[in-house]
Amino acid sequence: MPPKPRKTAAEKAAAAEAEAAVAANARKAAIAALREDLGVRAFDLLPKKVHDIDTYDFAYKTEMPDSNPDITVWALLNALKGCTTKGLEAIDPDKAPRLLEVRTKKKKKSKEEEPYTMNFAGGQNCDAMLRHLYGDEREDTDRCNKCTKNLGALKGCMVIEGVSSCANCDWNRSGAACSLTKRGTKRKSAEASDDSGSDSTDPFEDLDHKTCQKLAQIFKAATNRKKHKRSA
Repeated sequence: MPPKPRKTAAEKAAAAEAEAAVAANARKAAIAALREDLGVRAFDLLPKKVHDIDTYDFAYKTEMPDSNPDITVWALLNALKGCTTKGLEAIDPDKAPRLLEVRTKKKKKSKEEEPYTMNFAGGQNCDAMLRHLYGDEREDTDRCNKCTKNLGALKGCMVIEGVSSCANCDWNRSGAACSLTKRGTKRKSAEASDDSGSDSTDPFEDLDHKTCQKLAQIFKAATNRKKHKRSA
């Protein structure tokens, strides 16, 4: 067979241009599909790159990856897909999400360790994950009881302003048991007491004026009777 004729420079350039156009169209289609899957607002908050990984091309509809930064990108995309408005409010566009560290636990009937299951089926878990990725980490001495004992699926005691429980405790709907919530309740009660302006030493504070007048008359009559008894 005779050898194939070599492509000219113009033909090579045209082929490369056609290939680039196909790739560009495929990327546009992938981005459009991702925007539809996440929703416009969630998509707009998604960084194009997270820890040098292209988020627009990332396969997130799979099992959890084995290592970072893939685990983090996978969790971020799944959390954005299922989160509520409160979860989106936890995202700081100027802040890169931290690397997600998932704790391990012993398998049933085995001594082997396995990572906790990352369940993004509910909005609360998705919100908790976004708070964990973007929240502020509490110092070792100021962590909640659960995080201090290294319990729960997510490593680190992450909080955001306006939510009393940490993200680790809020994962899988256990936020009400977070010791930080109890601290916040005690603090609010103390502040309410300080701001009320009440005087606990005044036993008549809650009585209206008319009732106070009646009591004054009763006390005055009782005092007069005692005076008469003493003088008699």
